[in-house]
Amino acid sequence: MTEGLPWDVVSDFSISDNGRYVAFANYSSNLVPNDSNNEQDVFVKDMASGMVDRISVSSSGRQGGASTTGQDVTISGDGRFVAFPSYGRNLVLDDTNRIEDCFVHDRQTGATERINVSDDGGQMAMNPVYRLNTSCSTESMSSDGRFVTFNADGVGIGGVSEDHDRDVFLRDRLTGKTVLVSQKNGVPAGTDYTYTSENSRLTPNGKYIAFTTRSAVLLPPEARTRVLWGMLYSVSDGVITPLPESSAGVALAGPRSSVFYLKKDELNVTNLNTITKRPITWVRSGPNAASRAATTSMSPTKSVSVAERIKAKERADREASGARG
Repeated sequence: MTEGLPWDVVSDFSISDNGRYVAFANYSSNLVPNDSNNEQDVFVKDMASGMVDRISVSSSGRQGGASTTGQDVTISGDGRFVAFPSYGRNLVLDDTNRIEDCFVHDRQTGATERINVSDDGGQMAMNPVYRLNTSCSTESMSSDGRFVTFNADGVGIGGVSEDHDRDVFLRDRLTGKTVLVSQKNGVPAGTDYTYTSENSRLTPNGKYIAFTTRSAVLLPPEARTRVLWGMLYSVSDGVITPLPESSAGVALAGPRSSVFYLKKDELNVTNLNTITKRPITWVRSGPNAASRAATTSMSPTKSVSVAERIKAKERADREASGARG
């Protein structure tokens, strides 16, 4: 894709919806002119023109003074915005917290903004336990770049004022609001120490967030103790619902507003438009390189509780619209 220095590798990458733009992190200093910071940076390559731009810069184009983490680069579906974490303190004004922050760079205007901030723009503060090891990582972005999820253990954002393990947050870049996603009745899931909430994925339209947790704050009564459980968060009303019958695993909000999750070693999908769930075909590789396909029925099954709630809201909206007409 891009020829960097021979000993450097791409530590993470993200691709726009149409496949034209690829964002990635790399230590190479020969991809763009004047790369002299000897740090890992974030770049975007236009696969149509072959041009490479450095993204981890300030709004004035100044290169970052410290490394980007590189494991959490994400680009918006339209390719305009790129989110990334960095220890650089010169990417935005008044960055004095001395910890890792999360940023979004607008490739069209050149502006860089910090997103792990409070509603009034206040910066995230050190976790009193982790101190300089307080961290932030960008995890997903809506197609238009308005919504960004990030994972952090700092305080002073999203209403979190006490020490906690890593929690999921949502930043609305249009309204300037930062919301704590992984919470119940205002209690961060991360207060259940050593059991983080992470792996958040936004649906492309920004309506739902899927994430995983082991926190007792969020686990449903039927969950086995400390099992990894998938959760679905509704951005419009803040309701968190366990993924249907999920008893394990990774949750990803994929194309066409689908949520993929693992249940007892079986990959399942729930479509948020048709609100049906089904197991899907997947291939498992054996120790002798012989692969076997585990195929199950593709027939939709009964709608889940999330579906009933969504459908009820849609009916109410239609009825209200008809009454107004």
